[in-house]
Amino acid sequence: AKQKSINIVIDGDGLQLVNQHPHLVNGYRNAVLTPNMVEFGRLCNALFPSERDKQHTPSSLSSVLDGVTIVQKGPSDIVSDGQHTLECKGGSSPRRCGGQGDVLSGAIGVFMAWVSRYRETHRNNMTEESMSVDRVPIGPVLAAYAGCLYTRQVSQAAFAKSKRAMTTTDMIAELGPVFENLFPVHDFMD
Repeated sequence: AKQKSINIVIDGDGLQLVNQHPHLVNGYRNAVLTPNMVEFGRLCNALFPSERDKQHTPSSLSSVLDGVTIVQKGPSDIVSDGQHTLECKGGSSPRRCGGQGDVLSGAIGVFMAWVSRYRETHRNNMTEESMSVDRVPIGPVLAAYAGCLYTRQVSQAAFAKSKRAMTTTDMIAELGPVFENLFPVHDFMD
């Protein structure tokens, strides 16, 4: 991925590999790591071995990885590349089901692809204003934030229908309707 500048989202077992070999992603700004609270602690212990008692932030973890975007999943999702940090509190549900992280990773991957396409399309006429939103560059941080917001709203919609019996299958059924609600197709039609 690094050699070809391909976007990559790393979750679950991939994070274990990063714990053991952080050089694989170090400095790769097209990488997004999506640890939950436990995985975040493991990454911090691996990357800050002499500071095990210190509370680290997604920003500090990103900084030690030289700009890799970190999405710390939790009651609110914290997204940081070491320079820009966003907190996503919107939506969600009181239930996190197995597979929800996979939905998030897929959503972030889609938004990162769109960011890449946008940057490629506007490469020749880029201005600072056209390449940022509220002074956050259009890049992995915004793509990850969009993925978090989308996944939280999908979770909220699935929970509204299935309550505590919600599974990832219920979330998948809400992907299209929530997307249409956020980005109505008529907004993109001529």
